[in-house]
Amino acid sequence: MRKNTAGQVVAFQAVSTADGSAVTTGTPVIYYTIDGGTQGTGAGTSAHEGNGCWSYAPTQAETNGNHVVFTFALTGAVSQSVNLYPVSFDPTDSVRIGLTALPNQTAGAAGGLPTDSTGKTAFNDLDAAGVRSAVGLASADLDTQLADLPTVAEFEARTLLAAAYFDAAVDSVTVGTNSDKTGYSLTAGTGLGNQTADITGSLSGSVGSISGVTFPTNFNALGINSSGHVSRVTLADTTTTNTDMRGTDGAALAIEWTATRAGYLDSVVLAQNSNQRTVQITGSNHIAADIHEFQPDVLTSAATDATFVSEIAAAVELLLSSLNRQELSSVPLANASLADKITWLVMLARNRMTATSALQTLFADDTTTPVATFGVSDDGTTAERGEAS
Repeated sequence: MRKNTAGQVVAFQAVSTADGSAVTTGTPVIYYTIDGGTQGTGAGTSAHEGNGCWSYAPTQAETNGNHVVFTFALTGAVSQSVNLYPVSFDPTDSVRIGLTALPNQTAGAAGGLPTDSTGKTAFNDLDAAGVRSAVGLASADLDTQLADLPTVAEFEARTLLAAAYFDAAVDSVTVGTNSDKTGYSLTAGTGLGNQTADITGSLSGSVGSISGVTFPTNFNALGINSSGHVSRVTLADTTTTNTDMRGTDGAALAIEWTATRAGYLDSVVLAQNSNQRTVQITGSNHIAADIHEFQPDVLTSAATDATFVSEIAAAVELLLSSLNRQELSSVPLANASLADKITWLVMLARNRMTATSALQTLFADDTTTPVATFGVSDDGTTAERGEAS
């Protein structure tokens, strides 16, 4: 059987289970199994050919395996299984049995396999003479072939004109493009130094030295060193009119920064002076003071007038009104900050407090969380409340 090919037939002989006679009627069921897989029911067609011989034409898919088993089942007949091993070649092809690796021509014919016989396609057709002829050798003797090569004398005696030879002493070679420039140089007699007209273009790479070139007057005074730097050059510029004042941004011109205007400086704000250096503002109304203490005779009446005091008071009031203090969760220490002490006084005056005959308790703003307790006693003469704890 051919592999994966429709139009093939498998035959079974139906034998009666009762007396061994041929079973010629009924409807057989054909099962198939491919390469040991799950058995399936055949979808092909079956027919009784005569005398109990039944034929079955499987579908193409039912033949697509290396080992195919067809099982024949018919009521009243003995079941049978046929093992088949499908092949990929075509046994009906008389030329190459369906093998595409072989030429599809008769052996010995044009395009077919060569044969050991006479004719153009025989193995023994290409003899020694044929080999020599194929590679262009006229004689079977290799020494003879080498002897046909011209000698030096014979080569020099050829009829090539002397003018056609290259004479290194007088002849020259014109190079169109030479990428690496190996073997070429410029000399003063024939190269760059002998140029009288202007040279255009650009020069790339490194240049060892240049001679025969006239540079501008005082060119050597520039002092160009090996690094390409220019020394001994004084740069100066005079600005007569500068309308946009670029280049002087934020600067006080000497002509405008007078002692009188310096006295107008009212204050300097220091965000942080970590090194505690002396800070001084000079002018007619100034405070010159060290960071630790006021220097004598520098705090004048102009610096402490009513406007100054009101500004300080307004600043303190603004500071206190902008601070949001969280209430304390415990009793402040005796040396606590002023802010903590003020917060403690507010809590004592505002928050919920309970009292028994022996204990007072101060609660947080939530009215349930204890913050501090005070021991209390009363002996009929002296009532006492202890320190908060």
